[in-house]
Amino acid sequence: PYLAKPEVMSAIASVDSLYVSIIIGIIGAAIFQSSSAISVLAITLAAQGVFNFDQAFGIVVGSGIGTTVTALIASFVMNTASQRTAFAHLWFNVTSVILTIILFAPVKNVILSFNTSLGQSIANAHLLISVITAIFLLVIFKWYVKFIEFIIPQKGFFHKSRSIIEGKI
Repeated sequence: PYLAKPEVMSAIASVDSLYVSIIIGIIGAAIFQSSSAISVLAITLAAQGVFNFDQAFGIVVGSGIGTTVTALIASFVMNTASQRTAFAHLWFNVTSVILTIILFAPVKNVILSFNTSLGQSIANAHLLISVITAIFLLVIFKWYVKFIEFIIPQKGFFHKSRSIIEGKI
């Protein structure tokens, strides 16, 4: 309902910062619990001329982080493996955003050189960043696993909090 209001769309479309666009994507996907819905919306609005490449791509990449909220919440009451999986998913998407910020200009230049439609260019850029992120994490996989295991020890990140909550219920 809010996106149907011209004032809201005007405010979002006036954002001219990759960082703010990423934050909009995170918040949007966290609220709607779907990075796909937010991505389709951003690409469609870019194709209609409401968003430029930077705005739409930032929203699409940021939505990856926002969509992990559901898994993180669900992992709160799950076992250690579930919590590690949820955090690995979160950190995959955080890594993707970090790589997007670092590689934004060259990725944008390469993708836009193909002269495809704006919507297709955004989708191609997202695919390229996802592949780069996957390759990067495969290269550092051993350290990535240790990092996740450090954040979520054997008893689980939420183990102590969960026992406190369960004791009060």
